[in-house]
Amino acid sequence: MSCVQTIMDYGLRSIGIGERLLPRTDFTLCQQFTLIGSGMIWNIYFGLFALLFGFFLATVVAVPIGLICGLSKTFNAAINPIVQIMKPVSPLAWLPIVTMVISATMTDPDPSLPK
Repeated sequence: MSCVQTIMDYGLRSIGIGERLLPRTDFTLCQQFTLIGSGMIWNIYFGLFALLFGFFLATVVAVPIGLICGLSKTFNAAINPIVQIMKPVSPLAWLPIVTMVISATMTDPDPSLPK
């Protein structure tokens, strides 16, 4: 299969025409480059980047706050009510809560992000 045929085949599959078994195991090197250029690898890359950036940002914010809470009784007294309110909520329950709050505050009429 030539590179042009691979690109055409992938394009037809992406709109739902033809075999829907992507990716296949019998890819040649040319087909691998076509698949990488199509964006599938970039989605994985940016997903992992967003995950690592989120962990890094949470660490940069939480560690100093924790150190200050441990060193200052006044700051600990100010932060403690917020922590006590959030403590009974299960960590798994925060995902739908945050998703609802963020989707309610989005005002950009982007058609790729429907409410």
